[in-house]
Amino acid sequence: MKKLLFPLMLTVTGNTFTAPKPQNTKSIRNSIASRILESEKKKRLRKQFKKKQNLLQIML
Repeated sequence: MKKLLFPLMLTVTGNTFTAPKPQNTKSIRNSIASRILESEKKKRLRKQFKKKQNLLQIML
């Protein structure tokens, strides 16, 4: 029984050590940061557009 159990344990533990790694945390952070930057840019553009619209309405 021990002769069978030991190789089985080795294969199971070996598979856990060679399991695929999750996605790199730096790339996750970079993708989140780029999404935040894009949303901030959109917000700024909206504000600028609204200001221009308000100025045009005042001028008319």
